[in-house]
Amino acid sequence: MLCRQRKADRLDLGKRGPIDERALWTELRPVRWLAEAERPETPVLEIVSVCKSEVPGLVSNHGHAFVRLVDEEGGVRPIGFFPDESTGIEPDDFPGLRMPGMLLLPDKYDRVAWNPLITRVILSRPAFAGICASIEALQRGKGEGELSFDLLDQSCVGFVVRIARLARIRVEAEVLLTDFADGTEVDAGPTWRRHLGRLLPRPLYRLLFNLALCTHGGFCTVSRQWDKAGDEPVLRTIRGIRPVFTRWRDIWSRHVPFYHVRALREWQRKVEREGLEPYRLAEV
Repeated sequence: MLCRQRKADRLDLGKRGPIDERALWTELRPVRWLAEAERPETPVLEIVSVCKSEVPGLVSNHGHAFVRLVDEEGGVRPIGFFPDESTGIEPDDFPGLRMPGMLLLPDKYDRVAWNPLITRVILSRPAFAGICASIEALQRGKGEGELSFDLLDQSCVGFVVRIARLARIRVEAEVLLTDFADGTEVDAGPTWRRHLGRLLPRPLYRLLFNLALCTHGGFCTVSRQWDKAGDEPVLRTIRGIRPVFTRWRDIWSRHVPFYHVRALREWQRKVEREGLEPYRLAEV
């Protein structure tokens, strides 16, 4: 059974997937420039979410989230986090699986207008430089497991949550599985099925959720990915990727956040309704 597989060697990597050239960057430089009239007065962090449908689904039409870092000269750095396609693994088949990720510059969806929501955070120059340096450090550390990906808390939305935290912004992006009980509109309020999930005792929900994860890759990792050395692809071993669960007792005790585009977009709408956007963090 998959839940008994502890090593990456026991997972069939399948055929080699494509190597995305956008993941091979070393310095977080602008990829495009704004017109002079559109340039911000101070550096800006943009939290961006896109989705084909108005309400993101659990698996289909689940949307995507990424960040843009824009400097005063109008230089735009759209960067997002994805599972590394070179492994040949489809993460939707193993929601609990930890595998190599990749930071794409520019993000795949930077120019895709799928119902975009944008939340702007105004930064000081030191804060802007610090966030850029942190992202560059993640990229340098990808061989040590700094870019491990899963569909839970280390997803594209999890990346946005972590970057926002560097700007002292607490993004509310966690959901329960019962939030996807039906296709109810975001602002229509919870149905009884969604409400039932909120009434479950937290330890019971955690146990059921973790049991589902352990049978879908929660004890597994993939620690190999393809990279480019010159013109030839090279298979590299990634050190430091740890599975979601390392011991069976974790199933009873560990809280695994499930970040999702649906909750992120609800938070973005809330920020807009309450007039909190853009955030002003000149002293960060």
